[in-house]
Amino acid sequence: MFVQTISQIRSNANQILKLFSLILLCLNPMNTFAFKDKSECERFHSGTFIFNSSFGEVIIVRNKSEDISYRVYPKSFVRSSVKWISPCVAEFKAIEINDDIFSPEFRKMLMNGSSKLYITETFSDGYSYKITEESSSKVNYGKVKFYTGSLPAK
Repeated sequence: MFVQTISQIRSNANQILKLFSLILLCLNPMNTFAFKDKSECERFHSGTFIFNSSFGEVIIVRNKSEDISYRVYPKSFVRSSVKWISPCVAEFKAIEINDDIFSPEFRKMLMNGSSKLYITETFSDGYSYKITEESSSKVNYGKVKFYTGSLPAK
């Protein structure tokens, strides 16, 4: 006959409770990687940032409703409207393109579509992101840092 003591029953109950809590924590969508540190994301809604792209450094000047990405400051840029869907997700729509690097077809795609920025992780000096394009299945990943230099006069 199998007999358990009260202390064994309590120990088993505690282990089951810990396992159940861990499962709930993993299944909770608020704890997913893409939405970590939501309050931290808001500090990236405005400011000056920099990142490396396939065609060189890009400087971003952003306020809560507009984002200007400069490939060559201040002459070559893409100006976009920004709508923050949540603290860590924004929708961008290009409203002006002044950069000869883009083909007419790509310009048309940018002007007629939208993209979504997902801030996936925050750091003291910037954030990691994922960008999805509405018109394609292409996904871009990268890291943006605060721009600490001074911008040249326009």
